[in-house]
Amino acid sequence: MMWIQCYCWFYEFLSSKQQQLFIELLDEFIKDMNFVGVGLEITEEIQIAVGGWAVFLVLNRPLGIHWYRGVERISIYPGDTLKTEDTLGLLADGYHYCQIHLAWEDVRDSATKATDNRNTILHEFAHALDHLDRVIDGHPKILLSEDEADEWKRVFSKDYIHAKTHKERDRLWEFFGLGAWNAFDPEDSSCVDIGELFAVSTEMFFECPFKLQNMAPELYDCLMTLYRVNPIKEFPKKQKVTNYFEAALSALTGSRWM
Repeated sequence: MMWIQCYCWFYEFLSSKQQQLFIELLDEFIKDMNFVGVGLEITEEIQIAVGGWAVFLVLNRPLGIHWYRGVERISIYPGDTLKTEDTLGLLADGYHYCQIHLAWEDVRDSATKATDNRNTILHEFAHALDHLDRVIDGHPKILLSEDEADEWKRVFSKDYIHAKTHKERDRLWEFFGLGAWNAFDPEDSSCVDIGELFAVSTEMFFECPFKLQNMAPELYDCLMTLYRVNPIKEFPKKQKVTNYFEAALSALTGSRWM
């Protein structure tokens, strides 16, 4: 329970029924998922830090962690980046299965540090949900009804940003950090990576929901439909602790807020 208090700030805001379901799904996730340490030992702390957020993402959906059936392996690396890729996290996709690669120090920071709008765990598991139809295109169609999928396709489109005014377009491009994947081209909407827009907006949906709703209300509404939760209504504005050591101390002393 200590590591849940340390890494899963949302747990105390769940109803008692949701808490029980969360624990059951987390136990199942840890039991069934293939964690692989690359240069470090896999511990209960690592499994809960990663698994807690993966479970949270699908907590309100029927079938729960069944949606991660395509994740073949979760590889955890020491340090704050994946050295060979110079990135924080990575989903390597094949036709039938995918593999998630995470840097342990970044995992800790995602769950405990006051980074405000970033959570690499959410980012990579959003990709895993996107990959259910074997294509990472920002359209998790298998998780949506026909009407929901039509609305999703309308909103999560390459024209979503380019159809805005020049000022709004520039603000959205910077807000979502899409320049990390492609150079911006004002004349070509194909520069927008919809798969990354979905993964980044998933991070923001849970980490800075007020900002996301203000900047992109249509995206926020689509994500409410997908994840079946309204973070603005159901989770008070959280106060992340500033580092891992404060998080561990907070968990030990029973106080989540600093």
